[in-house]
Amino acid sequence: MSFKHLLKGILRTGFAAAEGAKKAVEQAVAEARAAEAEAKRKAAEAEAARRAAAARREREEAEAEARRKAAERARREAARQKREASLVAAVLATTEALGIASAKPPTKKTGGKRTAAKASSKKGEAGNAPAKKAASKATRTIARENAALAARPAPEAHPYEPAEPNRDHAKAQGNFNATSGLAFIRSQILRIVNMEGPISEPMLLVRVLDEWGFSDLDKLRYRIFRMAVPGVLPVSDRLGIPVYWPVGVGPGDWNCYRFPADANRPQRVFATIPLEEIAAAIVAEHHASSGDRPIDDYVPGALERLGLSRGVSPDMGEALEVAKLLAQGIDDRPSANISIPDEWNEAAAQAEEAERRRKEAEEAERRKKEAEEAERRRKEADRRKKEAERRRKEAEEIEERERTAAPLRAARLAEQPEETELDATPEDEIDDETTVHYDDAAAARAIAALGSASFWNAFAAQQKSESDDDGGDPPPPED
Repeated sequence: MSFKHLLKGILRTGFAAAEGAKKAVEQAVAEARAAEAEAKRKAAEAEAARRAAAARREREEAEAEARRKAAERARREAARQKREASLVAAVLATTEALGIASAKPPTKKTGGKRTAAKASSKKGEAGNAPAKKAASKATRTIARENAALAARPAPEAHPYEPAEPNRDHAKAQGNFNATSGLAFIRSQILRIVNMEGPISEPMLLVRVLDEWGFSDLDKLRYRIFRMAVPGVLPVSDRLGIPVYWPVGVGPGDWNCYRFPADANRPQRVFATIPLEEIAAAIVAEHHASSGDRPIDDYVPGALERLGLSRGVSPDMGEALEVAKLLAQGIDDRPSANISIPDEWNEAAAQAEEAERRRKEAEEAERRKKEAEEAERRRKEADRRKKEAERRRKEAEEIEERERTAAPLRAARLAEQPEETELDATPEDEIDDETTVHYDDAAAARAIAALGSASFWNAFAAQQKSESDDDGGDPPPPED
């Protein structure tokens, strides 16, 4: 085999090996890219699963939080309803026990009962009156009642919204008094009545006491409440219980009934609903029916319209009788009496007298403290004045001593020897630095003239140090 063929074989083998290596590398790169893509896909799936799990967890937490808040709201609402119901019951019981309601009107009898009674009486008188005549009278009574109801315009229906409470009053319960607090209570009553009226006095008391943070009612608080009732509010009667109406709206102008804004949230009880509103609900029930039934048949539907689902109960009898008369346009009730019993006035007067004495005692104590403070300031001013006088006298004494001591000091200085000059050494014996010494007496007289003994002491010390530096005392002056 020639060298040429051998070389070609070697090159061919090398090229084949290189090509195989290249393919192996490309395959490895492809596998690596596929593995990377698979890893990214798995990572994306894991991230999506993580996000889905996080979203599910957040959704579950939000739902749990919503359920918790709903349960908390339900708990608070139940507590509020229970508190309000207990407060209403307490106010009603208290008003009945204290006798704070005005005199109850005489019991009224409906036209149907009067008719039935008259029919029964006449039947007893007649003895053998036919039943057909009594049935005819009952039919005429029903027709008359329905005619009266039909003559009334159809009432409007509005949701009942309690007044928004103002909790600022509970922060200062001392303002609930018969003097300066009447303005606060009067504005509070106006706000509640204008927002929630017509409202019966027990329910109004519930609102007022709740805002002030009180849980009970006594004679003094009730008297203060009655004193604060604004005179601009119209008042009607509900079996002896006053009903307060918004400003500009009277019982004769009312043709509306209110239903609960939330069907699951009863807001009123029968004893606190004005009779005019019950009558309007009866008229609305008549207009919604055929209009040929006895008036008693409209009462259950009227109570349902007001949100009272428990139906007619025996304790509603007297109020329903009056409401049925009002629905027919018959109103023979006496005007509401909101006068205050004399014994309440006496108790409140005693409380006011005690309050006045307490304020007078506080005022006397304040004036006493002011007088004590004024006396303290006067004594402090006298002390400062005496201190200034003492310092002035001390200054005068020092000045007087200085004036007395000056002539004596000048005389002592004058008795000392006068200043003499020292003889200079011969010119051939004078060094470059010549020291001239002065007489102490002359220097002392100069210092005395300046009036500074401390300067003289310093000068004498300096002169002595210079003498010591020269090797001894200076030569004595010649006569």
